[in-house]
Amino acid sequence: MALRSLTTAQRTALDDGIQLVRQAIGAFALDRVRVYSASEQVPCSHGFYSPLSGDVAAHADILLNRFRLLGTPLHEAAHRVTHRGSGRWLPSRDYADRCRGFE
Repeated sequence: MALRSLTTAQRTALDDGIQLVRQAIGAFALDRVRVYSASEQVPCSHGFYSPLSGDVAAHADILLNRFRLLGTPLHEAAHRVTHRGSGRWLPSRDYADRCRGFE
């Protein structure tokens, strides 16, 4: 879904969450964050990391819950940093969750 379709409050909340993650981990932790409303690939997750593009995607519903708004980008940033490395961390092929029920 296009970011322009979000309300001003939703865009501000998303931007604030992204900034907090970047400040905590580093600017490399998140690059492009997309928002989606439905996914056939991951129908019930709050977000996902795409290793091919390095993008992080967040479900629009997390914008309604401050805990999820902060937790989901942080969780997906951990996948990205583990996979790509940067800063103090070396890249690793083992960047996936340990079990499907985790997310």
